[in-house]
Amino acid sequence: MDLNRQELKMHFKGFWERHEENNRFLWNFRTSSLFVRGYIEGQGISLDTPLREFVRSELKGKWRKNINLKHYRGPYIEGSDDRPELLLEQYIRDSERSGNLVYQSIIVNEIRGLEILINDIYSSIASYVIASQSADNKTKEKMRKILSRVESDERHSVALMQMADLLPTLGHLLKGSTYKREENPFLSTKINGISCLDAVQMWKETRNLIIHRDGKISDAFSKRWSKTLISLLRDESNHNQTFRPGSQLLVSLRHTTYCLTTCHQTAVVLYVASGANIA
Repeated sequence: MDLNRQELKMHFKGFWERHEENNRFLWNFRTSSLFVRGYIEGQGISLDTPLREFVRSELKGKWRKNINLKHYRGPYIEGSDDRPELLLEQYIRDSERSGNLVYQSIIVNEIRGLEILINDIYSSIASYVIASQSADNKTKEKMRKILSRVESDERHSVALMQMADLLPTLGHLLKGSTYKREENPFLSTKINGISCLDAVQMWKETRNLIIHRDGKISDAFSKRWSKTLISLLRDESNHNQTFRPGSQLLVSLRHTTYCLTTCHQTAVVLYVASGANIA
């Protein structure tokens, strides 16, 4: 039985497509937000202008007709049956705050894509090793158990270091930087001691925080990752995030970009180490 490299290539193709789509959606949202804000400021329109009036004056035909503002009004005021007109100021504020949800969803989707890729690559290579004569019975039995867990539990994710049992060069690569500059793994502010394994683990724990704790930061998460997450924002003059225990996780554009970079570069390492790059 030969290793099916075409099968490996298809696994990676699925990940690249998902990654590229996440990247496009991220920048589509960001561009749309900045475009509206830039247009309002460029036209000198007051932020006290009601959104309804803005839509009526700036949009024509079907575009104006298709925007339904019946259920999108100003904030609820306790003790009042009426909700005020939504002003452009509130509209822009809502747009900026919704970014946190968009960024979180992209991180969740990207990390899940990487986990699916790792599971698929492990399944393909482990199946080949088990069917061949290239491994001892103890190693094969260990692989069978992991494969059984992957096949029976869709939530299970093969650990990156478990992949090192299959790919001898992978362990060294994962413990070093997966990025273009060894001394600068995030391609931004230098952060010492962050390897590919560390970065992937940080984004996986960020994903778990979003899904299982509604974004509420735990003591363990804060102790382990707060300094790294803050360091990634060091050159953003307007950031005031602390990532203290009990506070709500606020994900920035920069964090999301680094998550995409981490997953992409990890996939590149897997692509080479698995031999999928061999024709």
